[in-house]
Amino acid sequence: MRRKPSKSAFAVVVLVVLCSIIYAAKDCPNCGTENSDEAKYCKSCGYEFEATGSPGPRTQPLLRVQVGVEGGKVVITSTPSEATVTVDGRRRGTTPLVLEGLAPGQHELAIERSGYRTYYGVFVMQKQQGSMAVTTVPVGAEVLLDGESHGEASAAGLIIEDVAFGDHTLTARMPGWLDAVQTVTLSAEKPVGVVTIRLDTQLGFLRVQSTPTGADVLVEEQKVGVSDYLGAWAPDRYRLSLSKPGFQRWSDVIEVARAETTFVAVGLVRPRVRPAFLFWTGAAAMAGAVVGIVMGEAAYGDYRSASPPDYTPGQIADLRQRTKMWDLVRNVAAGVGIVGIGVYFAF
Repeated sequence: MRRKPSKSAFAVVVLVVLCSIIYAAKDCPNCGTENSDEAKYCKSCGYEFEATGSPGPRTQPLLRVQVGVEGGKVVITSTPSEATVTVDGRRRGTTPLVLEGLAPGQHELAIERSGYRTYYGVFVMQKQQGSMAVTTVPVGAEVLLDGESHGEASAAGLIIEDVAFGDHTLTARMPGWLDAVQTVTLSAEKPVGVVTIRLDTQLGFLRVQSTPTGADVLVEEQKVGVSDYLGAWAPDRYRLSLSKPGFQRWSDVIEVARAETTFVAVGLVRPRVRPAFLFWTGAAAMAGAVVGIVMGEAAYGDYRSASPPDYTPGQIADLRQRTKMWDLVRNVAAGVGIVGIGVYFAF
């Protein structure tokens, strides 16, 4: 006679079935790693299981990728190697690969290899910055970093802070000088760049000082500034003039030489002012002298022709006295005229 299974045996069977369902696991046919029954992909190699949860045919495995960021470098390796690396949509080479000079911030990474599923990921480059100390010869040139002006370099130099690691272009410019360009690289090993930029010139310089200052400076009769003046000129000979109201105009020929400074210092002179009244006083006196000569000669002629009985002794004496008076007028007027005109032209 067959015995019926007891209720306790039935409970044990149910419990075993439930445990097998709860703790079910499946092994990856690609790498042998044990995965939970609900896993869609192998946690080790990326093998894709069938939706039923049971191992199915082999699919493309996932690349094993390692990305290491250290300082300004990114080291990318894969298993297997020789996978194509694309960063931010730009192909950069194949693994193993070391990248430098990437901008700070997040970057998108894609790694592809035939027979494997593409790996997608991101990595972050920390902000790497240094500084530059720039001096120029001559002092005072404008300094541009990557095309952006940062001011003029004084005798103590110019400090530029917060410069990202990598290659940078420094440009120094100054009126009358050729632009000088230099490349500087900052890195974790060399975070501070100390640079001296020397400029060359194909021009010469003209410096003009005058006493007093503020005179118009004219080169070839074209005004170029006021004194004190400093300007760059092509090497040549020029007609230089200085003009200021109330002073005599100064002019001379100067020569400007390449890469040299021609220095001109001029003391402006006030023009001599001739008093016009001296000239006119002298001219009037000379006219009076002429009148004295004419009248004196007429009186002298009358005196010589006067004789008794036509003239009395008293009349003859009057004619003689008149002659002497006109001679005195002539002499005094001539003297005043000569002195007045002479003093006028002496100024």
